[in-house]
Amino acid sequence: MNPRAIAARLGAVRRCSSVVTLLIVLLAEAAQGAPERELIRDPDFRRGFTVLQPQPGKRVPYGVLHGHESSLAPAWDLDQWSSKHPLAIAAPESLADGSLCYSNVVKTVLLGAVGSDQGDLGLAVQASVEYGARVRTSGEPWVHLLVEQRIANPPSLAELSSARLHVEARLNASERRAMPGYNPGLHAAQFQIFFSVQNLNRQSPGYGKYLWFGIPIYDDRHRVAPSHKAQDTGGTSMFIYTPSGDVFTAQSAHDREWVTIDKDLLPLMREGLEYAWGHGFLKESQAPADYRIAGMNIGWELPGTFDVDLRIRRLSLKAVSADRLERTNLLMFQTEGGEVLPVKSIADWQKRRASILEAMQRVMGPLPGREKRGPLEIQIEEEVDCGSYLRRRISYAAEPHSRVPAYLLIPKQALAGPAKAPGILALHQTHPLGQKVVVGLGSSTNDEYGVELAQRGFVVLAPPYPLLADYNPDLKSLGYQSGTMKAIWDNIRGLDLLASLPFVRTNGFGAIGHSLGGHNSIYTAVFDERIKVVVSSCGFDSYVDYKDGNIRGWTSERYMPRLLDYPLAELPFDFHEMIGALAPRACFINAPIGDTNFKWRSVDRVVAAASRVYVLYGRPENLRVEHPDCAHLFPREMREAAYKVLEDTL
Repeated sequence: MNPRAIAARLGAVRRCSSVVTLLIVLLAEAAQGAPERELIRDPDFRRGFTVLQPQPGKRVPYGVLHGHESSLAPAWDLDQWSSKHPLAIAAPESLADGSLCYSNVVKTVLLGAVGSDQGDLGLAVQASVEYGARVRTSGEPWVHLLVEQRIANPPSLAELSSARLHVEARLNASERRAMPGYNPGLHAAQFQIFFSVQNLNRQSPGYGKYLWFGIPIYDDRHRVAPSHKAQDTGGTSMFIYTPSGDVFTAQSAHDREWVTIDKDLLPLMREGLEYAWGHGFLKESQAPADYRIAGMNIGWELPGTFDVDLRIRRLSLKAVSADRLERTNLLMFQTEGGEVLPVKSIADWQKRRASILEAMQRVMGPLPGREKRGPLEIQIEEEVDCGSYLRRRISYAAEPHSRVPAYLLIPKQALAGPAKAPGILALHQTHPLGQKVVVGLGSSTNDEYGVELAQRGFVVLAPPYPLLADYNPDLKSLGYQSGTMKAIWDNIRGLDLLASLPFVRTNGFGAIGHSLGGHNSIYTAVFDERIKVVVSSCGFDSYVDYKDGNIRGWTSERYMPRLLDYPLAELPFDFHEMIGALAPRACFINAPIGDTNFKWRSVDRVVAAASRVYVLYGRPENLRVEHPDCAHLFPREMREAAYKVLEDTL
């Protein structure tokens, strides 16, 4: 338990019957630590196995081998890939020690007696019988005896602080039957555990691809199995990342004693992904939030003529969720080792800020990179003289296969020169006419801030929001898991467009928006620090306060569907953190008292939390909130105040 939680509980002393009682509770909670979840179903194999036909790569069940708890459906599959002697479906032999045994001329599957310390599962194979009086030839499939399962509700690597594997293994037999043509490069006996670390983000172009992460238990050729990092040639073509055996234990199964592995796999899995990315694999997504511990298998691979037997016991994989730092206390950060410390410097804050951006991408999807940043290919489709400024209807290439229609308002004085004009992103609210409302084409006076800014000398770009106003990019084919991230990227490319214009200043831009445009401005500015001033009108309150906790309005395809993956109290980020992430840049917030979409008192709590970051930077005056007595509107007096902030900053 961290000090903040302990302090909060101490506040309840007066409600406890005794201080001693409270201290006992606190000590128990501190000892318990963060909640953990067992990821492996039926880790002691009590429920038996669904048995699969021996065709590699195909799941074709043909029966069940019942375990000690035969009333429950098996969690594990039993794989016999490339075997000529599949196990028959029959009743097990009950051994004198209480174990259950299934066997034929080649294989033995032993389910240990309940409470025994001699092993929960035994797997034995006589590969010499499988291959007959010969060795396996190059390219010929080899014999497997594995158990495997899919992980239920698999966690993403981004949401975990640890994933600790415990397993104990003992080799009982490993005898190579001498055959002419033996080659240790082709003929071996290996017992391994593999986890699939899989991209399960359906919006990602890499959906379904995975990393094989291996733990070597036994290899007949090596007392300590070496690392193996290469593409799988056994049929999946996925990348295999197996650290050397001494990464997991100082013991060796060759000694035929119980070997214990107790290891946090999370940093090693992340290391494996980084290695795969660096070697051109899984390149469609490099966001840890997309990758989940999706499945596992345990057992023998026998390319050689070996007769083998190994038992395992006390299997477990305990996942611990990363602590959700308090959204209202931004001056705390978490070290790479998981320790929570107070923010004492801007460098400390930058670590907390980085975690906020990572959390946003966990829900919104990864921010695109260089691969999407091609030529803008600006096209002017119409130009209208509006008196003091020109209104151009344009389009630009935000990325390959996606053009964005927009309006560009250019003051004539900016075109006349020589002084350059400041550039502004003017982002619209939820409206059937989209970006037209901010440029005077929507009969919505309070939303025409694009027009009013152009009349004041700003160059204004007004792009649309995805899936509104006849702008319908195919989010899935473009690789987005949220409309929010597509909007952010379109806006970032809009800043690239403004920066490319010879009459626009490039030392900083502004972003302004009402309602949808209000939070769209914030999201974009968090990811692009070229935005030096943000104006958000009726744009937010805390997610936990929105509609009294009903956040479904935030979870449609054009927003962030993955918010629904989290309990309300555990949402990975909130506006407290995002407003704090804007510091020390100028931020003007209009939060009307009569707004029924976003509660002004919640806005004040957000601002109070974020203001501590502005104080850290020595710029508390740069964060300002106003509360006009009106409904969900951006009234003239608030617009005038916002324009003054834009003018003073840019």
